[in-house]
Amino acid sequence: MRKEIFFSVVVISLILIAPYPEAYAETKLDFWMARFGAEMGIAESQLALGEMYRKGEVVRFNLELATYWLQKAAEQGIPEAQSSLALMYEKGVGGWRNLGKNPVHAYAYYNLGALNGDGTAAAKRDEIGRKMKPDQIKEAQELTRQMVNQFPGMREVTPE
Repeated sequence: MRKEIFFSVVVISLILIAPYPEAYAETKLDFWMARFGAEMGIAESQLALGEMYRKGEVVRFNLELATYWLQKAAEQGIPEAQSSLALMYEKGVGGWRNLGKNPVHAYAYYNLGALNGDGTAAAKRDEIGRKMKPDQIKEAQELTRQMVNQFPGMREVTPE
């Protein structure tokens, strides 16, 4: 029992000290710490793990797992995760959801990223918006509202 408690304290301490999300992964230890934190529901660890899979850092490139973990982080209001998902929708890449190119979803996720403080997300949203029809923009704004209401971690603000 004492060994389990000691191990838990060490692992949690490492997670809290780990340099996430600035440097996602340099070693396998970073990967395992991010994975442990992600499975515990820590949004920053979910972001870090999703980015590791998306970029193929330390682990094999895996868009399916990248999408899964980025979605988990995005639902908790992490703007970098929201913008990463937007990019995946914009470019048409993804995993288990087979995202495909979808400007409505890309606009909505960039909008969420902008609302949550990602400085570049607003410019990307506006860039995509210039290529969209007015009914698509309206649909994207409604999708943003739905996501804000569905996930408690997202900021409750009025989408643009």
